[in-house]
Order: sequence, then C-alpha cells, then structure tokens
Amino acid sequence: MKVRVRLLCHKGKYLKRVELTDGPSHVGEVRVQEVRDLEMARPVMTGRLLQLVNGIETDVLPELLNAELVWLKGDAIRLAGLERVDGTLYAQTWSMELL
Repeated sequence: MKVRVRLLCHKGKYLKRVELTDGPSHVGEVRVQEVRDLEMARPVMTGRLLQLVNGIETDVLPELLNAELVWLKGDAIRLAGLERVDGTLYAQTWSMELL
C-alpha cells in the first residue's frame, strides 16, 4: 500500500509541531509483517517503508521493530515501535497518509 510517512520522533524524543510541519516526508510502499530478528533472537512484528530502486526493494527508513497499530481512521494510519540506529534502539512513531 503506497503511503507518505512523517516521523514523529528523533532518537526517541517527540519532535515539536514546527519540526513536524517543516520536516521531510517519505513516500513508499508500507509492509507490516512478523519476521525473526536475529539480534533479539525472537520473532517481531516489523514495519518497513520500501521503494523499488533498479528493480530491488530498498528500505527508505530504518525498520520499525515491535510495530503496533496505534490508530487507523480514513486514510490516516499511525504505527509505533522501535527503530535501530547504529545498534541503538529508539522509540519511533510513523504517521502515515494513504496515497
């Protein structure tokens, strides 16, 4: 499903309203599925935002681990979870708009 994603956090801290408004958005195909995370050594629900680059699916954003649906209303979806950046896990929330 094609979506536009705005990140609501940076390194685990919620962004201010002006940062959200002025910040970038990311477009791609969203995929939510359970996969086995090797570092956690267990299955986790993941969220991924993908784009097709030269025929290869490429992650646009860091994978969202332990992804949970926060809400869904009309063409708006919110997923929350953890993103792994340089080996550290940070809280992250994706605010998505269906395209």
